[in-house]
Amino acid sequence: MHSTAGVVRSQHIADLAELALRAPSAQVLAWLRHGRGLLGWGEVARATFTGPDALREGSAWFSDQVRRVTVEDDVRRPGSGPIAFVSGAFTPERDESVFVIPSAVLGRDEFGSWMTYLDEPPAIPEPIRLTGPEHVTYTPGAHTPEQWRGLVADVVERITRGDLDKAVLSRDVLATADAPIDPRWLLARLTALYDSCWTYSVDGLVGATPELLLRLSDGHVYSRVLAGTEWGDGAVERLRSPKNLEEHAYAASSAAAALEKVTIRLDLPGEPKILALPNVSHLATEIRGDVADGVTACDVAAAMHPTAAVGGTPTEIACRVISEVEGRSRGRYAGPVGWIDAHGNGEFGIALRGGQLEDERTIRLYAGCGVVAGSDPAVELAESENKLVAMKSALGD
Repeated sequence: MHSTAGVVRSQHIADLAELALRAPSAQVLAWLRHGRGLLGWGEVARATFTGPDALREGSAWFSDQVRRVTVEDDVRRPGSGPIAFVSGAFTPERDESVFVIPSAVLGRDEFGSWMTYLDEPPAIPEPIRLTGPEHVTYTPGAHTPEQWRGLVADVVERITRGDLDKAVLSRDVLATADAPIDPRWLLARLTALYDSCWTYSVDGLVGATPELLLRLSDGHVYSRVLAGTEWGDGAVERLRSPKNLEEHAYAASSAAAALEKVTIRLDLPGEPKILALPNVSHLATEIRGDVADGVTACDVAAAMHPTAAVGGTPTEIACRVISEVEGRSRGRYAGPVGWIDAHGNGEFGIALRGGQLEDERTIRLYAGCGVVAGSDPAVELAESENKLVAMKSALGD
């Protein structure tokens, strides 16, 4: 939003199907699931923040931008009015977190569709169908598969001698296409293949995450924690193994402890559920609670990140081990990704099952695995391959 005054309007429009196909620009911002969510394009303003308070500083910056405009919101639902799309760094002390305020937004929920824009209404975009590359080549990122198995063995040794309980190691793979990769094409592919996940696109980071870090709506907060992964025949039965249950317990207790810092009421279920996705199945715990007045979605995200599901246990030690062992920056992979509105409502996932576009034909894909005392390096490598299926299938593999 410009320093000069303007008017941000949200108006009801006829209900729209195929929301993922309607961005008129490759400068696309998205948070979509089951054909609903938010689709933005263009930029009115953007800012980046580094440091332990990056998300809170970004939220304050967004609030300042909102104060500079007049808001006319006929929709009055979470996600209407001014919004910012957000992609936080995994290590905010080192890497940048990004806030982007789009030029226009299409929104859709169970009650219908709306459009938000600054000053003059744009035409409602018609669906467009793009084609992608015909061939994609995959090469190792920072580590070969053999080297990565060695990293897992290193962490298991550290856990065995009592340095920590769990660490989540990430693996990166470079995908190079024979033609430009349009993020809108990836969005369309991901929403078609993984409709039950939250498909996101912020500043070149694109993916379909199964893990909702939080949803904050009118003071009510919800979080879905995933940890413990199996695939293939018998996956559901194997999820009840001691190794998976241990890994999941660390993640669920970590999320609950973080939420206790920002909630005035918290409800925890007794047993995890099973979440079955096309490529893998997970143990899942759903947590609900209430926050005090003035607490925003960014405040909650800052309190929760990183959970044991993406960092480890104890968190500070695990993140230090991750940095030592991986030897590279994760950027915004496994950081909070989503949106916030002018009332502090918002939704954030964890930026998993995705990749960062590095140039028009190259995207760096990521997958992570929770390593505990019973982890087998070969099995963890196979798990990472199954998690990479989400993006590889979207790219046509």
